[in-house]
Amino acid sequence: MATKTLGIGIVGTGWVAGAHVDNFRQIDGCPIVAVSSRKKQRARAFIQEKNLTDVAAYARFADLLEHDGLDIVVICTPHPNHPAETIAAARAGKHVVIEKPAALNRRDLLKMVAEVKKARVKTSVCFELRWIGLFKNIKAMVSQGLIGNVYHAECSYYHGIGPWYGQYGWNIKKRMAGDAILTAGCHALDGVIWLVGSKVVEVSAFSNTSPKNPLKYEYDANSVAILKFKNGAIGKVATSIECRQPYLFPVLLQGDKGTIWNDRIST
Repeated sequence: MATKTLGIGIVGTGWVAGAHVDNFRQIDGCPIVAVSSRKKQRARAFIQEKNLTDVAAYARFADLLEHDGLDIVVICTPHPNHPAETIAAARAGKHVVIEKPAALNRRDLLKMVAEVKKARVKTSVCFELRWIGLFKNIKAMVSQGLIGNVYHAECSYYHGIGPWYGQYGWNIKKRMAGDAILTAGCHALDGVIWLVGSKVVEVSAFSNTSPKNPLKYEYDANSVAILKFKNGAIGKVATSIECRQPYLFPVLLQGDKGTIWNDRIST
């Protein structure tokens, strides 16, 4: 049976957009057909840098949505742009891949959900940790009951993001990034919810910034959230984007038959 071709449009030209291009190249029948940026020259430069052929460059997102042969829109723009771009893509009948976070507030998120459902298009938010080997293995072990019923789970995101980081300039602003969980720790939050496999019914959280932090974040750079799940399990999600250490993403799951700690299992 012939594979259906799905044309891909990339919105934004930052490093994460390049990662999406590299991944779609590994999927048969998913050619990149269009790229948009606020400056058309930047879109053209991105196309050339990624050695793409037969790809149209646009300066206006609305023009990209009208591109013939476009089926899927990949949104790689700053956080505040995601709601309006998702809604516009859905109304144009395009499926949407959205970089995290999907939105910076519940109101915008509910609008996005309503428009997507109305248009009957498919969406995916980029929580790529679900597809790395460690998470796939942990999920498989939990699903097979190797540690029994999970009663306590933790995932944390520790990544000191300073001026060296390409997105630091806009990421320190609250109106652009939201907060530490939305801009970074949402990976850990999604991870713990996915691994436990139950809805969160109660949340309590605290946040702070170290007293002598020099990074000038407009929001607290550290947070801890305590979760209660519908199935009775409890959990914790910690985030720090001002820490002085290598990137770490520790995972802990405790069940009534055993424990998983990162790549170690005890039963």
